[in-house]
Amino acid sequence: MAGVPSHKVIPGTSFTVDGFRYPQPWVKGYFLSHAHSDHYTGLNENWSAGPIYCSPITAAIAEHLAGVPAQYLHPLQLDVSYAIEGVQVTLVDANHCPGAVQFLFELPDGSRYIHCGDMRYCRQMQDNPHLARFRGANAVFLDTTYCRPRHTFPSQEAAVEFVASRIQQLLQEDAQGGAADGDSGEALPRATAPAALADDTALDEVGDSTAAADCKHTAELQVNQPLQGSELEASCGYQPQQGCDVRGEDEPDSQVTTGEALGFKRLYLISTYVIGKERLLLAVARRTGKRLLVTHRKLQVLRRIGLSGSDLRSCFTTDPQETPIHVLRWGVLGDAWPYFRPNFTNMEQAKTQTGAQEIVGFVPTGWLHEMSKAAKKGTFPHRTKGSCTVWLIPYSEHSSFLELKEYVAWLKPKQVIPTVNIGESGAAGDRHRNNMLQHFRGLLDETSNKAAFLARMASAAAAAAATANTTMLTAAVEDSGGTASQ
Repeated sequence: MAGVPSHKVIPGTSFTVDGFRYPQPWVKGYFLSHAHSDHYTGLNENWSAGPIYCSPITAAIAEHLAGVPAQYLHPLQLDVSYAIEGVQVTLVDANHCPGAVQFLFELPDGSRYIHCGDMRYCRQMQDNPHLARFRGANAVFLDTTYCRPRHTFPSQEAAVEFVASRIQQLLQEDAQGGAADGDSGEALPRATAPAALADDTALDEVGDSTAAADCKHTAELQVNQPLQGSELEASCGYQPQQGCDVRGEDEPDSQVTTGEALGFKRLYLISTYVIGKERLLLAVARRTGKRLLVTHRKLQVLRRIGLSGSDLRSCFTTDPQETPIHVLRWGVLGDAWPYFRPNFTNMEQAKTQTGAQEIVGFVPTGWLHEMSKAAKKGTFPHRTKGSCTVWLIPYSEHSSFLELKEYVAWLKPKQVIPTVNIGESGAAGDRHRNNMLQHFRGLLDETSNKAAFLARMASAAAAAAATANTTMLTAAVEDSGGTASQ
C-alpha cells in the first residue's frame, strides 16, 4: 500500500510489520517482531502514529532502549490468538533473540499470512499447533538473511559448546600454572569440537542452552523491573585510550578507570549485541563457574528480557576485579563485514590496561562464511598476532540456507516473500528477488498455485468470450439497422 515497502505490509489488512519509518494514516496496527534496532528504527519517545503490537519482552526493551511511550505498546502473549481489527493474530517464537516472534495473520476471508521477522528455524517449530495450522498459508514473509547456498553453519548448540569448552580448558590451564605464551590455536579434542557433537547430552548442564531450548519459547520468561541499588554502582574495569574503544557494550563515556592490573593471566573477551546471544553467555558462565563482566546497561537489559534473579546473580557481575571473562559491545574485536578484520590494537590495549599476559577473544556471528569449511574439520578459524587470538564462532540467530529450505518445505506456502537482502527497487531489485525465489521452486504449494492459475485463465477466457459475443451482437445490430433484444 502507498508509502510502505510491500514486504512490510500484510495483504488485505491495515497492518505493517517492522515499518516504523513509514507511518501512514491508513495503518491501524504496527507490529514489532523484536527489539533489534534495525527493526524498530523510527520508534522513539515521540512516537504517536498508532498502537504497537509485540511480545511482552520486546515491549519492555522498546520502552527501555527507544523510549517508546507505554500507552502505545500493546504486549501480546505468545501462542494466544487475538482479534485485532477483525483479523486473528497469533505470536509464536522465532528462536532469534529474547522476545522475537513470528506473526500469524488469519483474515476474515480465510487468507493466512506468516511474517517471520528475524528467525532461526528449528524442527521443534513443527510441534507448535498454531504454526502447524498455517501450513499452506497464502504467503510467508521470510527472513532471507542467509539465502545463498554458501550460508551454511552448524547448530547453535555446537557453537555454544565450542566456546564454553574452549574457555573452560584454558581456565583449567591457568589454574594449573600452564604456559601463557600465546594460545596455540589448536582445535580442542574432537569430542568437544562442533563437528563431533553427535548428540545433545553435552549441553545438558547449561540450562537454557540445551537442545530443547534451541527453540525456547520466550513467552515463558517473566519481564521484571530494572535493577536498583548497590548492584548498579560498580563500574567496569579498563578504559580505552584516545582512538581505541575497548569499552563494554554501549557503556557511556564516563566509565571509570580502575588504573590497576586485574591479576588475570588470560583475559577472555566475548562480543555481543545489546540483545541476543544470551544462551552463549549463560553456557560459558555455567560451564566455567565464573561470572561474566557486563556493563550496567547490559545488566538492565538482561533483567528486562526475563532472566531470573538467580541467573543474574550467578552468571553476571559489574566488578572487573572478579572475573577474567568480559562481555564487550559488538565491533570491539574487529569488523565482521564484508569479511572479518581483527582489531588487534583494541586487544593489545585491553591487555596493557588489565595486566593480562594474553587475550583470547570470541566473535559469534553467521556472517563469517569461511567458518563453514573449518567447522567440517572439527574446529573454527582464528586470527593470532603475538599474544592476542580471536576465534570466529558461527553462532547465528538467523536460519542457514538449508534451514530456510526445510522451513519452506514444511510450511508449503503458496508464496515466499523475501524480507532481507531484497536489493534496490526496479528491474535490478526484481532480478535479485527472483534469484532468491529460485531456491524455493518445488517447495511451494504448486497444486494451489496451478489451480489459481487455471481459475484465472478460465475467468480471462470467459471474459474474452463475453466481450467477443458483445462485439458480434453489436455488429449484427449495426448491419441490420435494428435493435437486438436482450
